[in-house]
Amino acid sequence: MKKKSIWLVVSCLMVAVLVMTSCGPAVTEEEEEELVTEEAVSLPEEEPAEMPTGDETITFPDENLAAAVREALGKGPDDEITAAELGELRKLIADSRNIRDLTGIEYCANLTELELDGNKISDISPLASLASLTQVALGGNPNKRHLTVGFPH
Repeated sequence: MKKKSIWLVVSCLMVAVLVMTSCGPAVTEEEEEELVTEEAVSLPEEEPAEMPTGDETITFPDENLAAAVREALGKGPDDEITAAELGELRKLIADSRNIRDLTGIEYCANLTELELDGNKISDISPLASLASLTQVALGGNPNKRHLTVGFPH
């Protein structure tokens, strides 16, 4: 009986030590804010480009991005894309489409959700002017860890 009691006490102490050592020190709100700030993803600041309006045709250097945008807009493969149509686009899902260049996406001023996982994108600077973005997924692109960003409103 004595051995069982000792074993029980030792076991309880071991569990208590494990629990206490696995818990990190308490983090204050100020420290947490500093950590979040240090880890936040920021896009480079760009001067706002003069945005085309109405029926002005927009071209995308990357044919695969152009095809994904046409598809999202319900357009045919040879249809032109206008600035007005891009202004209406809210969501673009173009995963694994071999997209390399995001030039032209800056005209999608009202885009809120963008999924570009599994492409070959190395420069995300065209996203800098998209103030309406709330969700961006860029995992599986070169030189990027899995990146999913939620932007505050």
